Amino acid sequence: MHPGSPSEVLGRRVVAALVDLVISAVLLILVGIVFGQAHSGKGSASVNLHGASAVVFLLLVFTYYATAEVLWGQTIGKRLFYIRVVSRRGDRPSPTAIAARTLLRVVDFLPLLYFLGFILILATGRRRQRLGDLIARTTVVDARADRAFDA
Repeated sequence: MHPGSPSEVLGRRVVAALVDLVISAVLLILVGIVFGQAHSGKGSASVNLHGASAVVFLLLVFTYYATAEVLWGQTIGKRLFYIRVVSRRGDRPSPTAIAARTLLRVVDFLPLLYFLGFILILATGRRRQRLGDLIARTTVVDARADRAFDA
């Protein structure tokens, strides 16, 4: 295993995904508040999005992932843990590839909090790819060893 390989970044990839999930949760709360679908009282709080508010939330989350990865190859979580999305060739992924991997997060997320995505990452050996990576022909590598975006 060489520095920057997908196998080397597995732990950082998991923690980065958790950071991005927290960001998604903040977006959920904000959308709930804006649409009046957030409630609190008696020591508890809840957000239940329906209809347009659910669509707005999903669009914001997909926009967060896609925009960050198209522009920088990194979400905030990935940036904090020095990892980056690259094509299988090691260069910048196309916007189409990023869109595909972003849309497939829905499948990877099932049945519970990226469970399927994590299983696929383990099952793909040294490549460590989730379904979105397999379809988009991308992988996640150590950003410090990667030079795909330096040009």
